[in-house]
Amino acid sequence: MRESIKQYAVAVAKRWWAMASGAIGIIGLVIDLRKGFDLTVWIWISVIVLPLFIAQFLAYKELWVKYDKLKQSNWINAYEKEYRRLPPIPNFMSDIVSDYSPGMVISKNIKLINPSAHFWGKRSPSEREQLLDLVEWLGQDPRDYEARIKTMSPPSGTSMRLHRK
Repeated sequence: MRESIKQYAVAVAKRWWAMASGAIGIIGLVIDLRKGFDLTVWIWISVIVLPLFIAQFLAYKELWVKYDKLKQSNWINAYEKEYRRLPPIPNFMSDIVSDYSPGMVISKNIKLINPSAHFWGKRSPSEREQLLDLVEWLGQDPRDYEARIKTMSPPSGTSMRLHRK
């Protein structure tokens, strides 16, 4: 809770124009209050209050968008939310999806084949993350899936070369 309040305060403070407008408004209000309480005082009050309301609204919206993105951290959910349909399976996953065909859409019915350690080693960190997101989306534990990949790799120090006679 304390961290959210801090983030909100920082988000409001980033809107410096609201603070500047508020400072100008306060100065104008003090000058006009000497004359009496008339229409110009209300104008100065609106110059102070309105930008602060706008800054607070923008800060709230910024934090809400950030929170919403955190909620849908999985690339599959993000794609589905944006396009209102499930994404196609990325091409680099063609070797590990059984019965893969180009343009195939992700579904809960797809079966993943445990990739080789060589396949895993060739993948970039973002591709690995995408694959583990898919594994998790399918209801499996990504840590177990990654452990199965590592158990398929040869023990360290062994060679995978073919020996000729």
